[in-house]
Amino acid sequence: MDSFYDVHSAREWLLKYTAQEIVPMTRYLWSIGKDDTDWLTLYAIEEYPEPHCWRLIKNVGDEKQEAVFNLHGIIVDKDLPPITVAPTNTKSCAFLRQQITLSGLNTSEFEYAVDKARNVYNKFRRFFPEKQLLPWPELKCTISEGRTLTLGNRYFTRRSEAPTLQPIPFEPYVDPNRILAGCVNARLFHSADNTVNYYRRYKGEDGELIHDIIPPQNFRIGDIVDTQFCFVVYRMRTGEHTLRLMLYSITLVDGKLSDEYDLKKMKAETQTTIQQKPLKRKTGYEVVAKSGDGRKAQLRQSGPENTDGGIPTKGIDDMTIEDTTG
Repeated sequence: MDSFYDVHSAREWLLKYTAQEIVPMTRYLWSIGKDDTDWLTLYAIEEYPEPHCWRLIKNVGDEKQEAVFNLHGIIVDKDLPPITVAPTNTKSCAFLRQQITLSGLNTSEFEYAVDKARNVYNKFRRFFPEKQLLPWPELKCTISEGRTLTLGNRYFTRRSEAPTLQPIPFEPYVDPNRILAGCVNARLFHSADNTVNYYRRYKGEDGELIHDIIPPQNFRIGDIVDTQFCFVVYRMRTGEHTLRLMLYSITLVDGKLSDEYDLKKMKAETQTTIQQKPLKRKTGYEVVAKSGDGRKAQLRQSGPENTDGGIPTKGIDDMTIEDTTG
């Protein structure tokens, strides 16, 4: 995004949706811990075998649930399906990801959520031996003040890491060209853990929030979205560990700002094209023709030294007549 994006309006709309478009029974990361400084003590870290990782969980009654959080934000970068070009190297398929980078344009709620994410990181950092967890990447937003968070999920799981998990097919709207399906082999498969759901949210007649499934190609940079994600730590082949914000769903809340951005940019590019001056160039040839009485006429149509648009300025009146009768 650039100066054509209305950052001021985007910040105001984001604040509105953060306060009003809240799905019941969900944990919004920006709202956690404001009344309880020891909120992280309610969560525990547990190791899971398939695929091998460590997750943040919470006891709910007699069962354990993965801690899934929500967060509103504006998409400032994305790499979402569908994939249109097949990977040339089949080994690279294991690293293909669907991900987005969110910004809050320096709104207090989003910045507070980033602080809460860092608190989770510190909890994991103390769980592992010192210097075993890679540093937390804190990135600045490129179009406004404030920080960003990147949420993502791989398309595939290695069979060696999850020998008993069942594969599931890709949804047609995620893989319409069957490119991802073509990457599935004996070593790689697509599981429920790799699935990201894509929705559009709007209010029904009675004011309730309604969610419709939409293709991921509907999302644009500049859209206001609501996301669901969890915190997962994976062990790398180097022996170190890395914390990921695993993306589970993206919901389009408002796309008007990105539409206005595209229109402004197209209008500016069109005006630039119209105002562009034509190039000057030399064109034409020297033509020699014979008249009916045997005389030769030389019509010079090469034009002046420089012509605007390359249109010759000399016509039949400029012919030089040469008498060849002797």
